[in-house]
Amino acid sequence: SDSVVVHRQTPDELQHELGQDLPESLPAGLAVYQVQGPFFFAGVQALQQAVDATRPLPSAVIVRFSLVPFIDATGLQTLEDVMLSLAEQGVRVVMVEANDVVSRKVQRMGLPGKLGKHSLLPDLPTALAWVASQNSA
Repeated sequence: SDSVVVHRQTPDELQHELGQDLPESLPAGLAVYQVQGPFFFAGVQALQQAVDATRPLPSAVIVRFSLVPFIDATGLQTLEDVMLSLAEQGVRVVMVEANDVVSRKVQRMGLPGKLGKHSLLPDLPTALAWVASQNSA
């Protein structure tokens, strides 16, 4: 099926997966979402709903794309809308683990330029360290 699953990961899940790579404590106000499946318009809606369901609004959002094989033009445009909307509300947004195809598309549309160069990072530990550094800044 073309359906996309967006799952907010719990600290326990992240601890289990990352083990030693996980910081002592996760940054305050952080929400980590794992996206699974091809990222079309419906997928972004699922992401938007997942973020909307997170109250209070997170201070930082990390979106994991490791299980996203590709993204289409509509998905890209909607992703940009969601990400910029979060950024305008003061949320730090980081996308991680995108494959070459997804990463190139996101870069080509200029999203990192609009969100800041830290918005597209290679992996979760790097993103967690960056969010933590911003929180303490």
